[in-house]
Amino acid sequence: MKIKANVCRAVLLTSIVWMLVDVLVLFYILDPNLNRNPAKLRAERHFESFEKTFKGSDPSVQKELDKLLKELSFEKDGPGEMGTPVLLDPSREEEKKEKFKLNEFNLLASDMISINRTLPDYRIG
Repeated sequence: MKIKANVCRAVLLTSIVWMLVDVLVLFYILDPNLNRNPAKLRAERHFESFEKTFKGSDPSVQKELDKLLKELSFEKDGPGEMGTPVLLDPSREEEKKEKFKLNEFNLLASDMISINRTLPDYRIG
């Protein structure tokens, strides 16, 4: 009887260990972002070529465009990059509440997120 109990324990323990190894291997193989470099996933941003193309337009239009472009973020590692959360300064809480009343979403955080942000690709394949 004692031999059967020890054999059952050994078989059960070995099975559990192999199942854990299988799960770890599958998670490693199936995670699409583990083996990729986030810098390779980013598209190059050609902001300089954009400026050269649109210079020389109507001065009033150019002034308005410059004003809008100053408010936008084109950072490669800014808030929201690769799906990271946007952390707001507690001192801007009142401004956040005022902007929330406009569209019923966090407009302050939305404005901080880069236009060209990169998101991880979770598709299988």
